Amino acid sequence: MREHAARAGRGGGAASRAVCGVAAHEQPVPPGTDLAGPGLLDPDLDVLRATVAVLDPGTWLDRAAHATVLGRREGLVAVAGALERLGLWSAVTAMFHRVQTDHLQLRVAWPDAPVMADEEVLLHALRLALIQRIWLLATAIPDFSPRHGVTPQDMLDRLIRLDVPAALALLAEVFPAAPAPGVDLDYGETAGPRSGSYGAEHAAIFEPMRRLFELLREIGVAVTHRVGAFG
Repeated sequence: MREHAARAGRGGGAASRAVCGVAAHEQPVPPGTDLAGPGLLDPDLDVLRATVAVLDPGTWLDRAAHATVLGRREGLVAVAGALERLGLWSAVTAMFHRVQTDHLQLRVAWPDAPVMADEEVLLHALRLALIQRIWLLATAIPDFSPRHGVTPQDMLDRLIRLDVPAALALLAEVFPAAPAPGVDLDYGETAGPRSGSYGAEHAAIFEPMRRLFELLREIGVAVTHRVGAFG
């Protein structure tokens, strides 16, 4: 199973690695990290199936078709578009089918093989819920002019890959929480509609995203401890 996971990790890219197992380090999940993450070191097919579903653009489009909250449909469609651009689902799905085959063979040879504890399944469920919330918050970021070569689409793709700390650092430059010095001075001209600060965006989008990502890291630590694997 781990061999399949490693191959899929090389083909699935950083985003699939990040979704499948966010470690609690100061830096985002590095490019060399196996796709497996905690979920495959202690495999549970339902956990893996849920992870694959989160990476499937069709899942998000299905949710969009039934969305009733104002603005939610557009956000769900935006996540689906980002996942489609990143091209993650096919590689991860192929990996899952190989793991599923191995798992069935294992159960034939070892009917009493241990299963994932309920507590760990809950941790994975919380992890996936946090990831989905971060992604939806990312779709609420207002449009902005390219900054340091990064466009709004690039920013969404970066957040889909869970490169949250670096993304928030750039967003703090694009959308300052406090007004720049001198912005309230009277120059005899009418101020633009957003010439001051973006405190509302920080309160509603950026700060919640930061807190969610911190929780995601903590859950990664908890899962890693339960699996008993480090690095």
